[in-house]
Amino acid sequence: MGSFFSSILAGAFAHFFGRKVALWLACLLNLIGCVVQIATDKKGVIYLGRIILGIGNGFLVTFSNIYTAEAAPAHLRAVMVALFSEWVNIGSIVGSVVTNATSKQLDKAAYQIPIGTLFIVPVILSIGLFFVPESPRYLLYKGKNEEARKSLEVLRGDSLQPEEFELEWVEMEKGIEEEKRTAASIGPLDMYKGIATCSPVLSPPPLMYSLLQLAGTNLRRTLLCYAVIATQTGAGSWFMISYATYFMIVSGLTVKDAFQYSIMNTCLGLVGVNFGIYLMRYRVGRRSILMIGAVFQGLAMLGMAVAASSGTSLQVKQNCVIAFTCLYLFSYNAFVGDASYPVATELVSTRLRSWTVGSSISLGYILAWLAGFCSPYFINPEHLNWVSPWTVPFPFGVITLC
Repeated sequence: MGSFFSSILAGAFAHFFGRKVALWLACLLNLIGCVVQIATDKKGVIYLGRIILGIGNGFLVTFSNIYTAEAAPAHLRAVMVALFSEWVNIGSIVGSVVTNATSKQLDKAAYQIPIGTLFIVPVILSIGLFFVPESPRYLLYKGKNEEARKSLEVLRGDSLQPEEFELEWVEMEKGIEEEKRTAASIGPLDMYKGIATCSPVLSPPPLMYSLLQLAGTNLRRTLLCYAVIATQTGAGSWFMISYATYFMIVSGLTVKDAFQYSIMNTCLGLVGVNFGIYLMRYRVGRRSILMIGAVFQGLAMLGMAVAASSGTSLQVKQNCVIAFTCLYLFSYNAFVGDASYPVATELVSTRLRSWTVGSSISLGYILAWLAGFCSPYFINPEHLNWVSPWTVPFPFGVITLC
């Protein structure tokens, strides 16, 4: 809930205060949220700490991607924004290892130590922000041309020849001037404006293409940005992230083994991220990456479902759950997880980037919540009871795997 609201408010905050200030605020909220959770043993206060942490996390997700997209050179933008997924996986590995190491403790340190590790990145990031400039594109939009040029000079350093630097600066300046000339305002409603008529054609294109052509530029970009972020949930990622460990447990693995396999899957996801970055940089375009990833993820989930419904032995089904979960998480991180944020940040205009990306990420949080919240109702016997004939003994009775 906290991440959802902060992502919605991200556009307004960025418009008035900038990317760096937003990241500093995100770090501060993360630290406050962690302190609250460590210092209390009251349930209501813990919920408050979780909401504060969620608000900070929503700002971090939104503005880390926006700043990176605006600060990176055009030819490295996809790779640098995709590094977001790499750090998510590294954080998951560290968090899982620390949680596993403290799981046997019977005092408050069992949860205070893992929460305490969440201080590390906000502290480092807060200090590091003193040494990087504000986004040059944001400064240009605010009419601070001299500051914007200095910012770009700091970011590029000596990596460009003087003529190459001038070319990039002129292109940035002209692009933003053109957007300002054609835009009457900069606000949250602008990303939904621009309905235009479409001239008739002799051979109508596919339905989706036709609908996008009916929308003006801003609305079309917004719809595409929303669709790209929605692919993260639509391709099953949040379903698998939420329930992969549970599936392993009901397939017969011990809780300890299932947890350790989940750490292994996260490590494979990290390998997948680097594989995807290489493909995006040298081999395959963004659209192809998204399409290939969705197909592989679908096949991995289909393989798991076929194995669960087949007449093979329990050991074979258990191995299939482990194998197809690994394949799924590798595919997600290598393709959809890698490419979705770079594409989402590239599709939108600079003047509306914080509004559009922020609202699309909030949509992503809604879809992730829906996937996690609604999935049990499909498999619970007292509800839809969509199950396969795969029952295994469990300490508290018999559980059927969907």
